[in-house]
Amino acid sequence: MKKSGIPVLFIGSLPRGFCTEKGETVCPPNPADVFTVCSMQELESRCAAGRLSHVQCTPASRMIRCLHYIGEDYELYYCVNESAETYTGTVRFQGSFLRAHCVYRYDAWDNCCYAVSMDDDSRFPVVWEPRKSYLYVFDKSYLPPEELREERPVSGAAILPLKHWTRSVCRAAEYPAFGMPSPVVLPDAYEKEDPSFGGFIRYETTFAPNPVSDRMELVIPGLQEGIEVFVNGVRAGVQVAGNYRFDVTDLLRVGCNKLVIEQATTLERVVPRVDSVSREPVVPGNHLGIDTVPFLAVYP
Repeated sequence: MKKSGIPVLFIGSLPRGFCTEKGETVCPPNPADVFTVCSMQELESRCAAGRLSHVQCTPASRMIRCLHYIGEDYELYYCVNESAETYTGTVRFQGSFLRAHCVYRYDAWDNCCYAVSMDDDSRFPVVWEPRKSYLYVFDKSYLPPEELREERPVSGAAILPLKHWTRSVCRAAEYPAFGMPSPVVLPDAYEKEDPSFGGFIRYETTFAPNPVSDRMELVIPGLQEGIEVFVNGVRAGVQVAGNYRFDVTDLLRVGCNKLVIEQATTLERVVPRVDSVSREPVVPGNHLGIDTVPFLAVYP
């Protein structure tokens, strides 16, 4: 890395040795003359002095991870909030394309782009949900305005809790032969009823959004398994990690609407496992069911 011009900093002290391509451990004769050692307190100032700090988050958080990619006519920042809490603050990117013709956030789940508006200091506000990734693109080319959506957090929407659910299940090998649905009250922990279950759980309800808005999202917080959502018989999408949000604007209609959520569980409770060291049985830890009440976010 040093020979390639990549700055190398060691925190606290130098390592005892370095591994070669052949896996051999060697130690340079005068490592202090080649490598730089600094304290954790000095790291931020050294990165800033060397123009290494491409992303600045305010307030600072050790749970935010960012990767910077440089293409021929664009730059991309891939940011992940690895915390269990929502991060709210501002972010500033310091790439060479800051004055790009078009800056937007790409949402891979919904395959759509959201406009990003920066201030004179190249900062903009962010609300990053737990364990969710965000892609920011600085593009030299223009993106038609009609292809950019307005970023609107759930906090600015009217909340319509969804009630009156039914539940049906089927084993993995029997899909899609679900049993008869029966009423269920959410939150629901199905593993308490059937600790050895592995397969699909279907939740259904009907609701009438009043009034119908220009933008409405289905929000299902707190799930731990992959789900597939259907609105009025039309597939709204699949998500395998939280937070679970679906833009259902074009699928809803005036009056009664039918919502179906199918949760696919792992076979963790079907196939017994043992600890590789102690050889003791491993207690399954996956959660089956919906442990929060889904709601419809109706934006003004």
